Amino acid sequence: MNDHPLYARIIALVLGTILATSAAAEAQTTQGPAGGTSASVGASVNTASFSAFPSRIPILRPRAPKHTVPLAADPPFLPPGLGPVGSNEQDDLGRLLGPLPIALRVPSSTTDFQGLTFTGWIPPDPIIAAGPNHLMPLVNKDFAIFDKTGNNLQQIDAPTWYNGVQPGNNAFDPKIIYDHFANRWVMVWLSTDQTTQSFILISVSDDSDPNGAWCNWSIRGDLNGSTPSNNWSDYQGLGYDQNAVYVVPNQFSFGGGFDYAKIRILPKTDLYDDTCPVLNWFDFWDLRDPGMPSQIVFTTRPAVTYGTPSVY
Repeated sequence: MNDHPLYARIIALVLGTILATSAAAEAQTTQGPAGGTSASVGASVNTASFSAFPSRIPILRPRAPKHTVPLAADPPFLPPGLGPVGSNEQDDLGRLLGPLPIALRVPSSTTDFQGLTFTGWIPPDPIIAAGPNHLMPLVNKDFAIFDKTGNNLQQIDAPTWYNGVQPGNNAFDPKIIYDHFANRWVMVWLSTDQTTQSFILISVSDDSDPNGAWCNWSIRGDLNGSTPSNNWSDYQGLGYDQNAVYVVPNQFSFGGGFDYAKIRILPKTDLYDDTCPVLNWFDFWDLRDPGMPSQIVFTTRPAVTYGTPSVY
């Protein structure tokens, strides 16, 4: 390599240009972070304060569709594949090798039992999480606490559960995790009238037993940090690591179509405080494909982390 100072300056300029260009490209893949704070403290609730099983009216009560404009008016949901055809395909072993012995085709189980039955809401959006001694299945609009032998210990109507922090809510899109780092259950539901307001409803248990005390919050889903965005949250993902809980919804314009995906980061310091304090968060929004910055990302799924990496 030539040691002339001019070459050193040229190399420095080129590297600086590359770094600046890379930083600019990276900046285009998302907006944020921006911090926000809940308007009020949470509320302490206890499962013992609710009836064991809610009464149900046996009629269909579908909620409003997620798309308020024709699907063709929305941006494309899936970018073209970047790898060769079939690179993301996994073939079923039985199809490749022919019929397998029954012992290899059927998963073994220790017990089976009746889960949540139809509550009258479409879609049901079923999801479940497992803790050390309990299972918690959720559907629109109920959640339940099972022991691991299949006994349904309690089933609670979600809108009633959140009425203390968001009166008149229409809780939907249930999500739940069991955080093994802190031995806590975390539930997240959404609520919106699709016209003027959007809320993220959050519940956190005080320990590994979902029976008993929880903290409930209602926080604005139509804010980016602390700035109103005129859109509502839908079909969120729920992830966590050793430091924070991550809520990742799609955002739709009030009265319009899809805008972008958003990441809301909730540090555990506030979230796991049993006094149910004000919540603080950080938002990233308008997520873009790093390889194609013009491509808006749809339906991002956050990771569930079991180790302790230095980044999420």
